[in-house]
Amino acid sequence: MIQSEASLIDTDPAELADPHALAARLGVRAGTVRLGQTRIAVSSTDPRAVTYLHDLFTPANDIWEHLPDDFSPCSLTAVNLAVSDACFERLVDHYAAQAVRRQAVHLHVAAPGIRYEMADGTWAVVSEPDEIDGTNLVVQSPRGLVFVTTARPYAHLALARHLREFGYRRGESDGWAGLHASCAATPEGNVVVIGRSGAGKSTTALALAAASGCGFVANDRVMVRVEGEQVTACGMPVPIRINGGTMHALGLKDATSWQLTRRQPDFVTSDWQNFCGDSKLNLLPVEWRARTGTALVPSVRLTAIVLPHVTKDSAVLSVRRVGPDEAREVLAEQLMTPDDDVFVEDWLHARTRDRDEIGALAGRTFEALMRLPILVTELGTRNTLVNLSSSIREALGTLRG
Repeated sequence: MIQSEASLIDTDPAELADPHALAARLGVRAGTVRLGQTRIAVSSTDPRAVTYLHDLFTPANDIWEHLPDDFSPCSLTAVNLAVSDACFERLVDHYAAQAVRRQAVHLHVAAPGIRYEMADGTWAVVSEPDEIDGTNLVVQSPRGLVFVTTARPYAHLALARHLREFGYRRGESDGWAGLHASCAATPEGNVVVIGRSGAGKSTTALALAAASGCGFVANDRVMVRVEGEQVTACGMPVPIRINGGTMHALGLKDATSWQLTRRQPDFVTSDWQNFCGDSKLNLLPVEWRARTGTALVPSVRLTAIVLPHVTKDSAVLSVRRVGPDEAREVLAEQLMTPDDDVFVEDWLHARTRDRDEIGALAGRTFEALMRLPILVTELGTRNTLVNLSSSIREALGTLRG
């Protein structure tokens, strides 16, 4: 059943080395992806991969955009194929046997793999298998990329994941820095919410975004760039990951019945109900909008930094402005470019600047962020997110005035 849904095909290494010709043979162009200034023509044999790519890259922003009906010229081609297990094994065996050089790589921190370099300059990366997602084969040549998967329940997510990372690396080269943070837009000002794991970043940003006239920009991953005296922020296309504590605090009680794209936690036996639990609901921003009515905002000019702190079994609520020294350490920890603890290496070789240049750009971004007003918030779990949101917006209004 899974195989028929994935439209499995057979192919050979010669076809994978020429993604443009392969896409022409398949005749299944699915539109264009814009990654920074790079336009890539995308084809896929699996319509689920295209749907997920479009949904993940919504709303479009300055780095990532999927244009389903755009057939303008592109500089690269990306092809997504689902093949049989036997075909996949033949392809991997070919690259392993023909490689002139091989090395260990990480597609991301939890996905180690092997990179095989061919004599003609083509290279292939094979990830270690995952029991849910299966394994991935990525072949890169001067003309583009071919992403090969097998028939697994979530294998079709790989196309969007890899194109997202390609865009991330191009974004780094264009001056964007990755920040482990959340972001929300309000009429009084736009805030990036920064803190260590469990500090309340998602809770605070989603509470702000939910109010009338406000909007959601990003959860967990924010891209920031200095433009003159301003700092622009947009969201990296990642799922919103929240646990039951935040859901209940936002007044959402029936999330366990939601039909969602991503794999979900065990709602019965996991710690998903805890504020700081490891098991979290996974839903795309477009799914969050559909179920909560929250507006999605592509990008904003930042007005302030918020450093949240949630205190259990307390009714405390406070918002105070602090100096830059109170934020410097946590911001330095959460600014991920070029030392990212998830996307640990540029295995796609998508960067167009070297590591030192990217580090210098990130350093300038850090100093610009440190010039923004900084608010520290404290919320007790016996208080309400409505009160927190109102207090932050009042403080932002004071800053603007």
